[in-house]
Amino acid sequence: MAGRGGDSVNGGELPQLVGVVHAAVGAPAKEVSAREAVSEHLDGTAPPKKKARKWHGVSADLLCVKAVTTAGAHLAEWGKGEKMYDKAASLFNEQPGRPFDTDAKNIKDHFQLVVKKFEKKDKSEATLSGISVEQTELDEVLSLAASAMADSNSKADAAKGEQAKKDEALQRAGEAVRSAAQARRSARRAAAAAAEDASEEGGDASDAGDKGSPAGKASPAVVRRCRRDEEEDEKDQAILDLIERSAKDKQAAEDRRCAAEERRLVLEEKRLENEQRAREEAAEQAAARHATDSAALAKTAADAVAAAAADRLEHAKTMELLAALVRRLDK
Repeated sequence: MAGRGGDSVNGGELPQLVGVVHAAVGAPAKEVSAREAVSEHLDGTAPPKKKARKWHGVSADLLCVKAVTTAGAHLAEWGKGEKMYDKAASLFNEQPGRPFDTDAKNIKDHFQLVVKKFEKKDKSEATLSGISVEQTELDEVLSLAASAMADSNSKADAAKGEQAKKDEALQRAGEAVRSAAQARRSARRAAAAAAEDASEEGGDASDAGDKGSPAGKASPAVVRRCRRDEEEDEKDQAILDLIERSAKDKQAAEDRRCAAEERRLVLEEKRLENEQRAREEAAEQAAARHATDSAALAKTAADAVAAAAADRLEHAKTMELLAALVRRLDK
């Protein structure tokens, strides 16, 4: 009986007990699935597909226009637009709702296109009478930007026109002074040549012209005329000196303006570099925090897997002890 009981336990109950133990311990498939779940959680989902670089939607246009107007790139002076549009692109790229990252050329081209479309639309709506058109936020921002651009262009054209008029008047005055001086010098040379010819021909003092009296002394009229000529020459020279000083002062002012602009650009470049460095440091810190969090999460998951394995091993040992106890009782 004992042998039959032992055989019964070993042949029938023990396999069932072993099956129960395996079921309690758990199949390896469950452990693998847990690891896969942890790995999937750590790695995250698949990276999203890159979006096409197309400005679709009013929201993208609004972000573009606001970035440009905030940076003041639409009112930039000649030669300063590139830096200003770089700043506008940086402002655009900082917006969380941007469709993509852009650069100075792309945002400039799109802004000009949006403004051109708005001006065309505004002209077409102006021809409509008695029809109220609702203004969107984009229309309001574009209206202010277009108006500011028109005023800036008008002021720039007016300033250029005034400066051109001043330069033209100064040039005409210089040419007139030079022409008058050349005419007087030509007249004096002609009079001197005529007087010399008359003196050589043996004419009297009056026919001799400006060369002087027979005694070798100049007449009072000749002296007065020479003095007037010298005074005119001095006036002409003073005007020419004034024109030359004005041109030099203008060039010096332009040089100072260029130097100040270069210093401003250097400071602006340093500021942009500092901002870029700060953004890079912030990104590095965020990446470090993400790596730390990922490592902590991985350690937690590994500890959980190890604890589950230890529990399964302990459970298996318990079941083995129970099986041995059952066999001993059957004996």
